Amino acid sequence: MNLVKSSFTILLATVLAACGSPEDRANDVIADFCDAYRDNDHEALKELTTSREFSNFNLSSAEEREKAECGEQVKKISDKKFIFILKESGFAAPVKVEEVNGVFQVTGFNM
Repeated sequence: MNLVKSSFTILLATVLAACGSPEDRANDVIADFCDAYRDNDHEALKELTTSREFSNFNLSSAEEREKAECGEQVKKISDKKFIFILKESGFAAPVKVEEVNGVFQVTGFNM
């Protein structure tokens, strides 16, 4: 019986953690995106974005990407849309993170 209670408790904790607030879920995606951007990880970028401009974005040197400021300024537009700033040597742009089919993804520049 204790095994069943323990299993149920672990399952419940896992489900509740996965449900986090929209802010938490968006911030997790932003952090993962920024890490993948700095590491020039095209495979991770493809999974985190709906935008080919980000998964293939390679105009910066590795050094510039590593120093990029990313995700430090996050603005909530709604529970399903957030904007953050991607900034590196002379370039700064607002980037959208939106809920797509129940999952937050980077959807492109907010121009």
